[in-house]
Amino acid sequence: LAHIASSSELYRFALAGGLCSTISHAWTVPIDVVKTRLQTDETLFDHDMVEATKQLVEKEGPGVLFQGMGATVIGFTIQGSVKYGTYEWFKPFIYNGVTHSPVAVFLLAGAVSEVIGSTLLCPLEATRIRLVCDPRFGREVFDALPRLWNERGLGVFGGLPAILCKHVPGNMAQLASYEVLTASGYALAGQL
Repeated sequence: LAHIASSSELYRFALAGGLCSTISHAWTVPIDVVKTRLQTDETLFDHDMVEATKQLVEKEGPGVLFQGMGATVIGFTIQGSVKYGTYEWFKPFIYNGVTHSPVAVFLLAGAVSEVIGSTLLCPLEATRIRLVCDPRFGREVFDALPRLWNERGLGVFGGLPAILCKHVPGNMAQLASYEVLTASGYALAGQL
């Protein structure tokens, strides 16, 4: 824990985090589109997920299921890269300056890294949601995000408290459990 990662190690963590976050969130974009439209489109309120998907595709074509894909890919590439890169960067500083409890280090580094990553993600999530709710707002992130910024200014961060309430505890639990279980697995494997 006291080891300070080299620049090349941090870049590897950031690259892996960005890539994995992007893949894990991009493949669920169609599900997220349908969920968002079920919550915001009055014509779909009485539909289940399958019925809503069929109706959206019939009315708007299959491309509707990929609305906001650009914002998702860019947002989670940034968020994942920053989150996992800063997590590894913060661990030795927390260990050397705050606590020597490994679990506390993992939890604190997970919390801080998620706050930073989610703050950067927030405007892109706001853009994605706007594109899904109002397809006429823009074609994709590069025209919609500047328009949304001009319209709302710092209001694009309005969803940040909710995002933090959702993501921070999850990231803390995910990273701490990963670290503890990985160490336990290696220790067990060494005894075999």
